[in-house]
Amino acid sequence: MAYGGLLLFLYSLGHCALIIIAGTSMGWAKRILEFKGLNSTLRYVRKGSGVLIILIGLFLIWRKWVKIFG
Repeated sequence: MAYGGLLLFLYSLGHCALIIIAGTSMGWAKRILEFKGLNSTLRYVRKGSGVLIILIGLFLIWRKWVKIFG
């Protein structure tokens, strides 16, 4: 019984620690994203990431197409 209680206590501590870390890092990330000089750079990063995702998707479709019909 004590062993189960200890495990539950340790689990809850770890779970709370993750929530606290996530909450504090969201505030930090929001401040960084609101920085004016970073907004212009992030616009290009977002567009580049979108193009990269599209290219990866096309590659996966092409690879499957070759596997089926090639």
